[in-house]
Amino acid sequence: MLANTDTDEERQRVYTQAMLNVKHLSEAPVIIVACLTLPCPDDAATDSGLFGSIYPAIQSLMLAARSRGLSSVLLSLATDYSPTLPLSVRTVREILGLPEDVGSIALIPVGYPKGKLGRPRREDSANSLHWEK
Repeated sequence: MLANTDTDEERQRVYTQAMLNVKHLSEAPVIIVACLTLPCPDDAATDSGLFGSIYPAIQSLMLAARSRGLSSVLLSLATDYSPTLPLSVRTVREILGLPEDVGSIALIPVGYPKGKLGRPRREDSANSLHWEK
């Protein structure tokens, strides 16, 4: 049986962790800003191609950082592609003075963790691996 990741408890955990990351963002020694030079499309099919071109690169960057003992997290708050961005929040575009044809899609704070890096949370492969069906 697959775990339901859309429960209130899971949403609260993700939200709490995201807000903790935002609260301590200024403590990160490095913040990488991933950008695209294409406008965000209105349809999901084009969206997947657009974001599918950069998220694998972000994942590789984060894995490389972890292999060197660094911690990182992907944040999309206050980016140009953040769907629920309040109007009162200054975007990365404004703060960095990005050109009109460049859009920020993710903030990736990178640094040494305060404690020991733990094992990543992973779903048991038996819950997502299927044979002959």
